[in-house]
Amino acid sequence: MTQHDQKNYKEHTWAKQVVQIYNPIDAALENLQHNYDTESKQIISVGRLTYLKNFELLADIAKIVLKKHQDWVWHIYGSGESEASIRTKIMENGIEDRLELKGHASNIYDVYKDYAMMIMTSRSEGFPMTLLEGMANKLPLVSFDIISGPNEIIREDENGFLIEPLNAQEMAEKINELIENPEIRKEFSKNNIKYIDQYNLKSITEKWISLFRNVLNKP
Repeated sequence: MTQHDQKNYKEHTWAKQVVQIYNPIDAALENLQHNYDTESKQIISVGRLTYLKNFELLADIAKIVLKKHQDWVWHIYGSGESEASIRTKIMENGIEDRLELKGHASNIYDVYKDYAMMIMTSRSEGFPMTLLEGMANKLPLVSFDIISGPNEIIREDENGFLIEPLNAQEMAEKINELIENPEIRKEFSKNNIKYIDQYNLKSITEKWISLFRNVLNKP
């Protein structure tokens, strides 16, 4: 599914030919017409509340960001077994009125447009579809540059920032940079439009058809 997977198959299996094809975004996210909200002062993160998503560290990052920018808030959408520990961390950091756990949202596609940027703090990922959802909604993206996934969606300094894994201070500084520079946010938002089509259903379907044709035509 990812270029990292392709590399692993080539290096660690007997496979002689390996083709990498991404999962497509939901068709409902194609060609969205709403504009990026340049006035929004809200940050969004989405994912299951689990160890791998690393939302306890997100709470430490949010403490740095939100105490500097008192007029901003941060919302986490998702549910999971780590909810209690995340809530405890949020309260310990004294930001329970600014960093909110919003739970599972059945209408998450309608929610993205209200936000200024999307943040991912995962320890590991496969191919993070939530980042694609943020991209489709023209949101600037910030993620740790973990082994697989985010660096195939985020183009550094073009549509977002890739951060040294688990470096909370660096991530907080980059989020603050986006908050303090609306022109950078607008540029990142605009650049997302250039890249999202390669993940739509038409593009991905064409790659699968081409693969099948190549296989069938081999002697």
